[in-house]
Amino acid sequence: MKKMLFFPLIWCFGLTLFAETATDENGITWSYVRDPSVYTTINNGVQITGCESELSGDITIPVTLNGSPVSSIGAEALAGKSGVTSITIAGPVALIDTAAFAGCQNLKSITLPSNLEVIGSSAFVECQKLEIIKLPKSLRSIGESAFYYCSALKTLTIPEGVIEINAQAFGYCKTLTSVTIPSTVTLLGDTIFVGCDLLERIMFNGGPIMISPYVFESGIYEKSFKGYYLPTYASAWEEVIFDGKWNKLVMNVITGDVDNEETDNEDVDNEDVEVSVSNVTFQQRYPWNGLVDIYCAVQCSNPEEEIMLFVTATDMETQQQLSVKSIWLAEDSTQSQALMVTSGKHRLVWDAGKDNPNRVSSRVKINVQALVGTGLYLVIDLSEGASATSYPISYLGAEPIGGWTDEYKTTKLVLRLIQPGTFTMGSPSDELGRNSNEMQHQVTLIEPFYLGVFEVTQRQWQLVMGANPSSYAGDARPVECISWNMIRGHSSTYNWPSSAAVDETTFIGKLRAKTGLLRFDLPTEAQWEYACRAGSTTALNSGENLTETSSCTNLGEVGRYYYNKFDGKGGYSQHTKVGTYLPNAWGLYDMHGNVLEWCLDWYQLNLGQWAVTDPRGPLSGSYRIFRGGSWDNDARRCRSADRDGNDIPSSQFNYGGFRLACPAGQQLSNPHSRKSNGNH
Repeated sequence: MKKMLFFPLIWCFGLTLFAETATDENGITWSYVRDPSVYTTINNGVQITGCESELSGDITIPVTLNGSPVSSIGAEALAGKSGVTSITIAGPVALIDTAAFAGCQNLKSITLPSNLEVIGSSAFVECQKLEIIKLPKSLRSIGESAFYYCSALKTLTIPEGVIEINAQAFGYCKTLTSVTIPSTVTLLGDTIFVGCDLLERIMFNGGPIMISPYVFESGIYEKSFKGYYLPTYASAWEEVIFDGKWNKLVMNVITGDVDNEETDNEDVDNEDVEVSVSNVTFQQRYPWNGLVDIYCAVQCSNPEEEIMLFVTATDMETQQQLSVKSIWLAEDSTQSQALMVTSGKHRLVWDAGKDNPNRVSSRVKINVQALVGTGLYLVIDLSEGASATSYPISYLGAEPIGGWTDEYKTTKLVLRLIQPGTFTMGSPSDELGRNSNEMQHQVTLIEPFYLGVFEVTQRQWQLVMGANPSSYAGDARPVECISWNMIRGHSSTYNWPSSAAVDETTFIGKLRAKTGLLRFDLPTEAQWEYACRAGSTTALNSGENLTETSSCTNLGEVGRYYYNKFDGKGGYSQHTKVGTYLPNAWGLYDMHGNVLEWCLDWYQLNLGQWAVTDPRGPLSGSYRIFRGGSWDNDARRCRSADRDGNDIPSSQFNYGGFRLACPAGQQLSNPHSRKSNGNH
């Protein structure tokens, strides 16, 4: 990889921060602003934005400036200070922002504060002499390329408590020999160890972990690498070695405690069902006609088990994900995103030319993953109501004949499988109705997930919770007047993303307990927009843009909003029955309008313009995010990119609801809740 120096731009939206200066006891003059960071909880904190003095030798960042505590180090604040050899941060700094110390080429050591939570993207990039750094136990996130080209870094202990390590975080740390990934880490980004030529071993202490398929891609080149060490939960992972290089990590998915026959609630013996994919090869047709043949072998401990395959493709020259939509089993020419197989050898046919017209690449990587017993749609039967001990789940390979009847909007919950991929989040600068908090950036989602085909309705809420809190009644209309806290638990206790736990008395808590699907939740903001867009790049997921910011006929085709409340499609000037308007390309309804939809994330004004993988939002904040607009909004507030971040988690409105998300291929805790169905 070509050596680079990262200095991303920094923006401030809707707020002007005027820098002040102060001179510390050592005679160093610092510039600072009132701290805009969402990571600090310190009142009246300030963020250092630069230094007006010449710096050399050992430097101490002051605890206070003009009587205010220094709570963060701003973007590029000390970038390029090549005379500095050591730095001590003495104050209550919670955030070291983007490229804060980038290019401090003679910096050998740094002492970090005990309450530091976030090391931002490229924070120490090109600190080529940095040998010693002790990461504090308070640390939660290590940003993309944070220690990129810290080529003298020899020892590194990542403390328990770190949740995410982002892409290329330790790229080209050429003297690094071993790394231990703590049990608290739930996300590893792409190529985090690219160019670590002397790296011998990687220890994984905990799990389960969400890991990018490309964590080790082009990452470990030397034959000195002796191996990786995994805990027992990861026994289905396998390494792929070629010419002494660890080219990729194949993640075979295990689902456990699955009952393969329909049963009542009596005790039964269950065996773990293990599935793996091996011998993946592919070749383009000659002469080239756009088709690619993909070969793989699927092994399953239960040979009768139905298995779904997922195929992703990446252009390794640009690191961009390719579109994989037109793909089918060679033995079944029906083109479908639901590639259902059983154990054995299989050939898939991908029309790469159709999905990626005018694209030429000399290096493409194809990844095949398998999930047990899943289908294109996940269905939960709520008909037994709040007193039920369990809610049976089933899977459909296609939309039912006759479409989604009211049954699927009242007594059953239906979610659609969303395959992982890469998209551009946010809106272009010339989009009509655009807000300044919609900065465009590339987002990659690496895990398939299910998302509600419809917003959760009033009847569905009542069947789970026993009562309906909505202002405007209707069994198949979206539930509203429900807060984020009512859905999953009080934010101060069940604080995503620090914890994925939910209050067992909430809607999601009860759904987890009675289905056995332990990761049911709200979607992240990135998941929501990815699913809303369904491949579109326009203001609306129909492929159309707005004609006006207030009233727009294009929006009136796909959702209920303020200016079509009297269009004769029900609702009596409020929200209306779910599924009334046209769905997007993935069959999801009401992503525009009807009711605003809660997402997991704390609201963050500036999402940046750098590429991210599986973003989960800030670790703390004041407001949770709403997406999608509502029946009470004009057209501009119902666009795919619109972000509503003005509501505290306890807020209840008659225009606010939600839809459910659930990662695919997870472990079941209740073996009696699952059954496999074919196409209906």
